Amino acid sequence: MAHVTCLNLEYQIYLNQILHTSGGAWLTHVVCIPVNVALLFYALAIHTGSPGSMFMNAGLLVLALLAAWYVGMAAKLRSKLWGAVALAVLAGLWLVGTAGAWFAVGEGAELAWYLRPITLIAAASGLQAYSHLFEANVPPRANFQDRWQPVREFIWGDPATVTLRSRLLRLAWTPIGGLWGLVDEWWASAKLLPLYLLELLWALGYRRAERDYFRGLSLEALASGDPALDWVGVGGGASVATLGEACADDQQAWVWVWGLGLGLGLGPRAWVWGLGLRLGSSSGSTCHQPRTRRGGPDWARS
Repeated sequence: MAHVTCLNLEYQIYLNQILHTSGGAWLTHVVCIPVNVALLFYALAIHTGSPGSMFMNAGLLVLALLAAWYVGMAAKLRSKLWGAVALAVLAGLWLVGTAGAWFAVGEGAELAWYLRPITLIAAASGLQAYSHLFEANVPPRANFQDRWQPVREFIWGDPATVTLRSRLLRLAWTPIGGLWGLVDEWWASAKLLPLYLLELLWALGYRRAERDYFRGLSLEALASGDPALDWVGVGGGASVATLGEACADDQQAWVWVWGLGLGLGLGPRAWVWGLGLRLGSSSGSTCHQPRTRRGGPDWARS
């Protein structure tokens, strides 16, 4: 849902906050997200540019698309400052990534393994993914369950019921989750960049009422012990089949997308089931459940 509801700011901000509650995860993401975006431009410059014209490459098209996306997000909150900061940072990352490619390629010599885009992206995304081990709990579906689970219990299991053999088998699957997390974090970095810039602006005192409103939604859900993943509120990892029934009476235009790619975005169970996701429209609908907190100031409404 996070990957297909990109202009639903209430949901995007909420999801980012409930999935990154520890200082270690926040700090790592603050560092690795801009690095990953710069590496995206670095990779495009190397693979679609040439030593003589590194700045003329596919990164220019991606730069334009991301700029339009970020401006659209800022427009929904009516925040010129956020839009300006996001564009300035994005342009700086494009310049750093492309200039880095120009210096790395030099006279056209073959890149050393440690300067190859795939190596650098894997390193940054790996740090970003494994920083989630700082979190106290693993969210539903990511742990093959419909409940939040303590990290220690997820990794080691309940000592009273899990045998040594079962524990070793569980650990054997950990690298697969890490690989998926690496890809997921890389894919999400461009989307998360403006959200973290907004969080930093809030931390500096910008729009305190706005910050308190969004943070209140997240804290309320976290206090319940069962934050929802597919809407803003309480409800944990309700299956997408249940969500489909809940959305059946929604009169707004909506589309079901079937297939492996989007299924992966909801985790292993959704992938196996092959169930569709409801695309969030630009109006910001995500099939909210009755327990969802609604209302708020005009600038916070979809």
